[in-house]
Amino acid sequence: TSDNFAFVQLFHGIVAINPSADYLKSIWNSNVSQLQYETEARVHTESLSVYDLERFAQAVNNHLDEFQSTLEEDRVLLSGKESLLAEQRLILNNGDTDTSIAIAEDVISAIHYRIAFKSALTSSFLYAEA
Repeated sequence: TSDNFAFVQLFHGIVAINPSADYLKSIWNSNVSQLQYETEARVHTESLSVYDLERFAQAVNNHLDEFQSTLEEDRVLLSGKESLLAEQRLILNNGDTDTSIAIAEDVISAIHYRIAFKSALTSSFLYAEA
């Protein structure tokens, strides 16, 4: 399916699926408590039809399937890249810099981002399924 959905992941695993523009604007309002954001997200998501939740869960699942690697594989890859970077830093302990270290740091940052994104997608999928 080519369904496009939006979601906001809040604290404690709470997700607002397809939040309204007003809700998104309210997130920037510093006068609202975290508890109120969470309550509004719960109420909104619980008001969605089962059909919409199922479509959202399917769209998330399809999106996760499009990645070349799983969340678990990314975690293993990250661990390996971080170990290699630590070794590179030990070798260059004399204070010199090496472009390979900068590249390795960029790769590690990209993997961190991908892990965070996949984790958020997975959490939103589980929240929709609950």
